[in-house]
Amino acid sequence: MSNTDHRLVLAYLAQLEKELASASPLEREEMLAQVRAEFAARLDEIQDPTDRQVLAVSAKLGQPRQFVAEAGLAPAQQLQGTNWVLARAPIIAALAALVITLYSSLVAAILAGFALLLVLVSIPRWQALKNTIVVSAILVIVTGIVLAVQVLGATQTPA
Repeated sequence: MSNTDHRLVLAYLAQLEKELASASPLEREEMLAQVRAEFAARLDEIQDPTDRQVLAVSAKLGQPRQFVAEAGLAPAQQLQGTNWVLARAPIIAALAALVITLYSSLVAAILAGFALLLVLVSIPRWQALKNTIVVSAILVIVTGIVLAVQVLGATQTPA
């Protein structure tokens, strides 16, 4: 029996295959082969690996869901830690800041700062929130440009 036939290795691979359900068959097979090879490389030196040794290898690889997400093969809705606020609040705040520039530069600047903060908080969840982050960043930049034009226009003296 090879070390990749250990029950914990097989359980890890089964979970990984489940997480890769939405990936193409080619990507799925490549990822499974890569992980099998990783287990084999780390466990081949051990005659009869214990559960603790196998768990140590799987801990280094990370949870299957995390492993798939880091490889960029998980759909956004499968990623954990994504909530409604982080998915929508940056866009709402950035859009509100842009609209408020018509009424109050100070409030718009504060809202744009808040939107930028939300964008920065969202960056670690890039795979799930990339569209939100990009749209929000664009809206914050446009708001900044509008505010800069307002400030520069206000500082000009009439001839």
